[in-house]
Amino acid sequence: MNNWRKTTLGDVCEYESQKTSDLDINTYISTENMLPNKGGVVLASNLPNKGTFTKYSNGQTLVSNIRPYFKKIWRADKNGACSNDVLCFKLKDKIIDSFFYYFLNQDTFFEFVMNGAKGTKMPRGDRKHILQFEINLPPLDEQKRIADVLSALDDKIEINNKINENLEAQAQAIFKQWFVDFEFPDKEGKPYKSNGGKFIDSELGKIPEGWKVGTLGDVIENTNTGLDAIRRAPIVEKETGLKCLRIQDLSQNKILDNWGNTKVEENDYKKFQLKRDDIIMARTCSPGKFILIREDLPSVFNNGLLRIKVNKMEMHPIILSLIFKTNDFIGFIDGISGGTSVQLNMKMGDMLMYKLIIPPYETQNKAIELLSAIDEIILKNQKEVITLVKTRDSLLPKLMNGEVRA
Repeated sequence: MNNWRKTTLGDVCEYESQKTSDLDINTYISTENMLPNKGGVVLASNLPNKGTFTKYSNGQTLVSNIRPYFKKIWRADKNGACSNDVLCFKLKDKIIDSFFYYFLNQDTFFEFVMNGAKGTKMPRGDRKHILQFEINLPPLDEQKRIADVLSALDDKIEINNKINENLEAQAQAIFKQWFVDFEFPDKEGKPYKSNGGKFIDSELGKIPEGWKVGTLGDVIENTNTGLDAIRRAPIVEKETGLKCLRIQDLSQNKILDNWGNTKVEENDYKKFQLKRDDIIMARTCSPGKFILIREDLPSVFNNGLLRIKVNKMEMHPIILSLIFKTNDFIGFIDGISGGTSVQLNMKMGDMLMYKLIIPPYETQNKAIELLSAIDEIILKNQKEVITLVKTRDSLLPKLMNGEVRA
């Protein structure tokens, strides 16, 4: 490390000054469409009516400057424009853009930004303070080696995520083919509808003979909400070490990432434990957002969530979870969710009245042979992503301070 040089961000970068008034929904970045915890970006929901915005280019690092504790950061993979609440860094010739991006990914950077932030309800990073962040800068060849190590891990994470997106699309396609288009295999192994399968009239239109229409309440064994989010949940976490699932935790990566570290004892909390095949759904804030629990977890959930236990003799949980992803169900939930834009609430009694087609148990089981195989691969890939993320995050500070050499 004798040839590493201690300096500050201000020595290796400055803020991008190029401006534009031309925006494209596909390339516009604001703090709203940057994801927390270094999750990158999603497509913007809308564009501002007017104003001037900062140009960014492929390879530049963008950081949200509002509420820095959310750790919103993205390395651009295209050219576009960003809002004035997003910092876009323009590098000098002493640093490689990929190394710079990973250097700012360190938690110590976001802590430094917060230490100099102004405001309480919506803290904003101080631009001059940010440029004082210290950096231990290795030679360019070592910068490249460090970035290559971390990029290789990120590339594998991205590959797994794309594979899972593909697999989820396949599962949706199978669901549509079997349970919407009614082209499931008949006794001859041919598509039912195309091969002249018999249909009967129902209130939801023509359905295959032997199928029926029911309500969501007909296929659910029971529902219950969780621990009081303000009073009981923090006490449980403190006294037992159990983690408590919240609305913002409704993603497989968060749930699978060593969720909880203690055994659920035979006590009052047992009934709130997350069990395999539970469907956990948000009933406030983001009504209808849900996750299918894929294995028993030593964790509980709070009362912003609804646990749905499926009657497996009527409907398989995987198939019901695919129904919950349909536009019809999403639209139905939107229609029964009242309240303010800040606090929407789903009317649970109304939700149970949702009308759906219930296929015969045997037909569902045949579909599950395909869907379960897909689900297992998705789960395996998600667990691998968690391991890769932990490896990357543990290596990051060690590579950046020279403790581990690339």
